[in-house]
Amino acid sequence: MDSIATKLHPWLLKVSSHYRIRCRQDEAARQQNLQIGDLKFDLRKKNQLLEFITRETQNNSLIWLLTTQENLTLVGTVEFQGKNQQEATWKIYSNASYEFQVVLRAETEMHTAFNTNVRFMELVDLLTSEHCQGYGSIFMDYFKPYCGKRGCSYISGFLSSVDTKDPRDSEHGARMLHFYQKHGFKTRLKENGDGGIFLDLAKSEYHVDDSEPI
Repeated sequence: MDSIATKLHPWLLKVSSHYRIRCRQDEAARQQNLQIGDLKFDLRKKNQLLEFITRETQNNSLIWLLTTQENLTLVGTVEFQGKNQQEATWKIYSNASYEFQVVLRAETEMHTAFNTNVRFMELVDLLTSEHCQGYGSIFMDYFKPYCGKRGCSYISGFLSSVDTKDPRDSEHGARMLHFYQKHGFKTRLKENGDGGIFLDLAKSEYHVDDSEPI
């Protein structure tokens, strides 16, 4: 048995050496394929982004283009409706999935207070598909200066008990109030869950005296 093992030993060493070399070659090829795959993926993402931006800017106004720390691309657009662009739909898109998907949608309306020249912006609706991801804060960073540039004295909105007392999510109401308060809004809430939000822009950094006409 010893003689057989002695004879096989060089052959086993040779096989083992060939195996290690083949493993290294396979690993190098795998890494190369991964790099090529990443390049193709990045190129596909860039082409997808260009196609998306081109399509959106034909119909809507492109407001911002951001890249997050997680390497996600966020695209913000606003689509105006109504006379003198008083109504608008704001959207934030994310390419977290294969296609760009809407992660935030906001409906706004600009009004002039009755028998006055005071303009104000009403935040009719604000919806996000994912909570606590920063999409609402990004929207506010652009929305508040926009309102000030249009000469709005304040931003207001209604709170509904459907949201503040959502039986499916007991923390939703608290998160919503915290969000608005964090961005400087005053909030009021009745016992039945209805209420409102208010942000005074007249004396804020966002208000512009030589505002754009309605």
